[in-house]
Amino acid sequence: MKTTAKFLGLTLVFALLAIPAFADHHEGGEGHGGEMGDMNEMMAAMQELATPGDCHKTLGATVGTFDVKMKMYPAPGAPAMESTGTSEGKWILGNRFVETNYSAEVMGQDFQGHALDGYDNQTKKYTGVWVDNMGTYTLVFKGECDPESKSRSMTANIMDPMGNKMKNRGVTTATDTGYTYESYIVTDQGEFKNLELFATRK
Repeated sequence: MKTTAKFLGLTLVFALLAIPAFADHHEGGEGHGGEMGDMNEMMAAMQELATPGDCHKTLGATVGTFDVKMKMYPAPGAPAMESTGTSEGKWILGNRFVETNYSAEVMGQDFQGHALDGYDNQTKKYTGVWVDNMGTYTLVFKGECDPESKSRSMTANIMDPMGNKMKNRGVTTATDTGYTYESYIVTDQGEFKNLELFATRK
């Protein structure tokens, strides 16, 4: 598996490096000097884009092992349903992404969730993917970075069980003892908080 993943990564790198030469060939470019210059520039740009920066550091709020308390609100004004669980987060791929696993009991059922968060140096946006055992959906989040802030806000397009389109806005905030997460459902009529999570470092 590691060999396959490494091969796919190298394939992508070489494909990206081939773009300038391919473009130069079709534009009637002559000589190899220009191509080597383009390749050196491409290599430098790729190195810069691949280097974690300040916005990556803010992802570290969920790294570690935490006790988690959750409050879920099924509808605006509805009483909260509370549950407890754990979260375990770790840096992966050279501190470029954070992988976080959640485990809890929700409405009497075992709940497992998996998050993968990063920051794209090229698009200048946070990226996040969420999947869990309560559905077959994959939520894809994006958000802006403020390296001076302790909070990270990202938004995903979602649908309710009837197919109505809406958005889910999630806010992760670093605290002295761990982190918090707030989830909001956003519709044309406004937004309401549907989840609060309080994580305390073990």
